[in-house]
Amino acid sequence: MSEQEGLHASPNQWPKTLFYVALAFSIYQIVTAAFHPVSSQVLRAGHIGFLLLLVFLCYPAIGNKRPFQPIAWVLGLAGMATFGYQWYFEADLIQRSGDLTSTDMIIGLTLMVLVFEAARRVMGIALPIVCGAFLLYGLFGQYLPGDFAHRGYGLDQIVNQLSFGTEGFYGTPTYVSATYIFLFILFGAFLEQAGMIKLFTDFAMGMFGHRTGGPAKVSVVSSVLMGTITGSGVANVVTTGQFTIPLMKRFGYKPAFAGGIEATASMGSQIMPPVMGAVAFIMAETINVPFVEVAKAALIPACLYFGSIFWMVHLEAIKHNLKGLPKDECPSALDAVKKRWFLLIPLGVLVYLLFSGYTPMFSGTVGLALTAIVILGSAIIMRFNSFWLRSAFWIALGVLCAGFFQLGIAVVFGVIAALVAGCWFVKGGRETLRACVFAMVEGARHAVPVGIACALVGVIIGIVSLTGIASTFAGYILAIGQDNLLLSLVLTMLTCLVLGMGIPTIPNYIITSSIAAPALLELGVPLIVSHMFVFYFGLMADLTPPVALACFAAAPIAKENGLKISLVAVKVAIAGFIVPFMAVYDPALMMQGDDIGATIYMVIKALFAIGLWGIAVVGYYRMPLSWIERLIAIGAGFSLVLAMPISDEIGYVVGIALVAQHIWRARRREQLAAA
Repeated sequence: MSEQEGLHASPNQWPKTLFYVALAFSIYQIVTAAFHPVSSQVLRAGHIGFLLLLVFLCYPAIGNKRPFQPIAWVLGLAGMATFGYQWYFEADLIQRSGDLTSTDMIIGLTLMVLVFEAARRVMGIALPIVCGAFLLYGLFGQYLPGDFAHRGYGLDQIVNQLSFGTEGFYGTPTYVSATYIFLFILFGAFLEQAGMIKLFTDFAMGMFGHRTGGPAKVSVVSSVLMGTITGSGVANVVTTGQFTIPLMKRFGYKPAFAGGIEATASMGSQIMPPVMGAVAFIMAETINVPFVEVAKAALIPACLYFGSIFWMVHLEAIKHNLKGLPKDECPSALDAVKKRWFLLIPLGVLVYLLFSGYTPMFSGTVGLALTAIVILGSAIIMRFNSFWLRSAFWIALGVLCAGFFQLGIAVVFGVIAALVAGCWFVKGGRETLRACVFAMVEGARHAVPVGIACALVGVIIGIVSLTGIASTFAGYILAIGQDNLLLSLVLTMLTCLVLGMGIPTIPNYIITSSIAAPALLELGVPLIVSHMFVFYFGLMADLTPPVALACFAAAPIAKENGLKISLVAVKVAIAGFIVPFMAVYDPALMMQGDDIGATIYMVIKALFAIGLWGIAVVGYYRMPLSWIERLIAIGAGFSLVLAMPISDEIGYVVGIALVAQHIWRARRREQLAAA
């Protein structure tokens, strides 16, 4: 790993010590999730301790080479020491809360420095600068003029707020990272090792690869499917993009368009339930609503977002006469499902449990256990050809697992242990065991950037909670926007786009929800809609210039300038910018309320508006659109968003008239050409 940067090398290239530390991290998380042997505070401290140890062992301070190991171990073990201190002195720390000793101060300051440095090594300088600004505000904000000044806080109060208790580094984001997020990352890692990505890609290729504009449609569909098991937009770009971007270019799409489609579709994976880039779990904890309510609110906007991209791709393909792959070059979607159908079982069970009201912790634990059982069980039974033997085997496993609901998690661990023993003696079984171990290590690897981000943004939550700066900021938004909801929404959108630049999804949401969401709540926007609004626009920052992380991740694959890709992505992602506004004006779009008729009406209206914007942006439907037609289409689409008296009626009438005359003109042209 000497020339590899951080954890980006494959685990089989890691030094053994690093491999075993990552494996121990995953084991720690599984045991604490299944048996709850420690308190919530100690659980969070252990999570951060392992994260710090992993980061300092493999991320260098500067450059790409492996860190100087003696210093790496000193820093990493110092991070683990903060965990040990929280565990050993847990009762004492509770009793003297707010009255720190000299040792407490040393441990607290050590944790603060280590978390900032670890985040800088893993994520670059952007997020530490933002969090550092909040830290400085907490320390010196009393010297600011006007409403932004606070009463003043000592260093001991800041350290107590951030390094002890549950409103700083050990706050809600870290709790969610140490429980739900880690389990779901591990769940995705197991499915990835078992071949779920290939299943998704082959299925998408079989369904859409041979159709008009097939390669781009494959990109969209595979990103939708990937979004069910992973929530990282940039990771989605560099995995599915390696395949889809060159394929799109091969079939005639311009490099910038190919990169823009992949970036836009990949970012959409973070708004697609159930995982939603793990933000769904943090949002549910933050606003204290059941997870199913968050997923329900996100479902229709996510479908509209992907539908918009699919529509854009289709129009672009028709405009440039871009064909799909020959059908004989596309894999069979049915064969792909037949070959790996068993991988869909844990995913289906997970989704069922989440939408049935079970907690994410319970659902994630069951989903992860089922995944391990399915992978290990298939390694044993797939060696036999008898249909009845296979059926009996799976039924027996199902009955044993059902005992979990009566006898507890020990039953599941017993089943897994028996399957591990069976795999040890079956041909090819040891390779499956090795894949499972690698999945656990991969899970720890993928958890590092998420976990470190969750720890560092605790600074923002802690300082905002301590100083009340969020209410001051909300007051300014309200004062500027006054009684104009649209102006306030636009100001909030711009704030989220700026705050979200260069910052990953989870800290992005935490920052925007802490600063901007209270303003919308004050304006009467429902709680969950206000949080969804800031989440979506914080996410759109990854597509908008000048930072556009997802677009710059696609740039080397597309061999195109990241800024050009970003401009295409903004054009393609038009629904991502408009649908949140529609949801604010009518929350039925996010299934808030009991009126199903209102929700259906909003979906129809949104689909029509998206259709109009699509033909306006691409400039083509049945034939090229004139500039006048494009402007009318944009105007009709916005009329459907405004939610003013008779604006819907105007939008429908103008839009339908535009489409009708366009189709008539196109038919006339075809008739004249035929004559």
